[in-house]
Parts: sequence; C-alpha cells; structure tokens
Amino acid sequence: MGFKEEEFSVKLNEVNNTQQSIETLSAYIIHHRKYSKKIVKLWKKQVLKDNLKDRLALIFLANDVIQNSRKKTSAFADDFKDVLAGAFHFTFVRCKDNEKKSLLRVLDIWRSRGVYPGDFIDSVKIEMSGGGNGPPAKKKKMDGDEHSNQSSLAASNEDDDEFYAKTDFVPDHEALMDLLTTLDTKAASGDRPIREKISKLPPEVQDTAVLETINDVPSAERLSKVVDEACDLLNDYNDRLSSEMEERKKAAAWIRNFISWQQKELVNTEAMLKEYREKLEQVSNVRVQLDNHINNLPDLDNLKAAPLPSLNQLFKAA
Repeated sequence: MGFKEEEFSVKLNEVNNTQQSIETLSAYIIHHRKYSKKIVKLWKKQVLKDNLKDRLALIFLANDVIQNSRKKTSAFADDFKDVLAGAFHFTFVRCKDNEKKSLLRVLDIWRSRGVYPGDFIDSVKIEMSGGGNGPPAKKKKMDGDEHSNQSSLAASNEDDDEFYAKTDFVPDHEALMDLLTTLDTKAASGDRPIREKISKLPPEVQDTAVLETINDVPSAERLSKVVDEACDLLNDYNDRLSSEMEERKKAAAWIRNFISWQQKELVNTEAMLKEYREKLEQVSNVRVQLDNHINNLPDLDNLKAAPLPSLNQLFKAA
C-alpha cells in the first residue's frame, strides 16, 4: 500500500502514549521512509495543533522512528533534526512538570547514544526552555520528489510561518551572524554555475513532443538517461532552494526576535541610565556640600598656639 497523506494524518491524530500505539505507527513510518520529508512536515503540523491531547506521544513517536530507522536510513534523523528545537519548545511550554522531565530524558538518551551531537542537544535544551544562548539546528530541505516540489512549497508556507511565530528563540549575535553569512555566501539562489548548467539542458528533456520521434529502444533508453540526470539535477537544486527558503524564514524570525529583544534591552538600559544619572547627581551634590563645608572649617595650621605659663607664673597666680 502506498503512502497517503490523509491516511497518515489520521494515524497521527489517533496515536496515544502507549508502547503498542507508538511502535505500530513507527513501523509504518519507517516502512514509508522514502516519504520522510512529507512525514516530518505532517508530524510538525500535528505537533503545532493548539488543542492536542497527547502531544508528548508525538515526541515519543519521533524518538522511536529516529532511533529504529538509523540502521536503514539517516533520512529521518536528518529531517527531524530540522524541526526538533521548535517542536520541543512548543511542547515544553504546554506540558506538565513530569512531562517536561520526559522531554529532557529523551534528549539525554539521544546524547548518550550518539543519535545527535552534544552541541545540538544543548541548543535544543536552550531553545526548549525559552533561552537564547545557543544556535538551534539548521533547517535543510523539503520534499524533493517531482510531484511535490512546487505544491509542498506553497502548502507549507502557512504552517512554517506559524511554526516560527510560535517559537520565541532569541539567537546570540554569533549565531545570527553565522546564519546571515551562510545565506550570503552559500545560498542556492547565488549558485550561478548550477543555474547555467540547468539553462543548458537539452530541449528534449522539457518537450514531450520529442517522444513522437523515438522509434527504437536504444534511442528511448538514451533519452531516459538524459531525463533522469536532468531530474536529479533539478530535484537537488529545488531541494537546495527549499532549504534556502527555510533558512531565510528562520533568519527573518531570528532578526525579528533579536530586534524585539534589543528594544526591550534598550528600555531597560535607558531606565538604568536614568537611575544611575540620578545617583551621580546625588553624589555630586554631596561632593559640592562637602567642599563647602571643608572651606568653612577653621584653618588649624594658621592658628597660633598660646604659650604655656611658667612655674613662677603659676605660683605667683596662686
């Protein structure tokens, strides 16, 4: 049976926090691993639902899929990595204290088993708890198959905007600069050699009318090879452009959050400046009053001490 998004969405909505439920859906997901990007996108959409009863079950589901699929493919570990920080944060701020411990336990297991690098685990923990001192995982790619390249871009925009809007991660200046530098130097949209290569693709790979001129198997096989190579090239470039779009969305969200945080810090700094200017004025007043007081004191060095009476004078006085 092929993978159907509607059917999978129903399964996601019905999963609960039991071992059987999670393992059954996990096996289904791993079986359809070639649709990993679609699966992760739908999983993310489900996590972001406001009135979700068992959000934690989706985290456990992702954990089961990521760990049990590693021997067969790295696709799920890579694709889930793109959205885990925001998903963990969204879940963390809406769950109970004992459930928060479960989230931390999952991250600790990933660290101990080497599922993800330690610096990535640290960044997820920071963002999950609403901090902002570490860079989150970078977004990579979206669906790469021919049918969904364009439709997935359009359909996911609203979900992605909601995803970023519900994440209040504030990057430090180094993480923000790293992201902006990457976009400036390694963006797919700036890859001129690849664009030139695509522009030079033979016309027969884009015109179905060529099929009418093919009358033998060798010619069809040669054209099939050329078409496959063109598809691979375009799929890869579309994936890179999708990844760039994700990174630019993230950059926009980071910049908004960074500016908002700087504006709050500006208000705090202005208040502190006002407070300490007042303190400086108070100390300066004390300094002026102290100087005036010192100037009004008698100069002891200029006072002439009266001579002490001699013994004769004392006895005469007696």
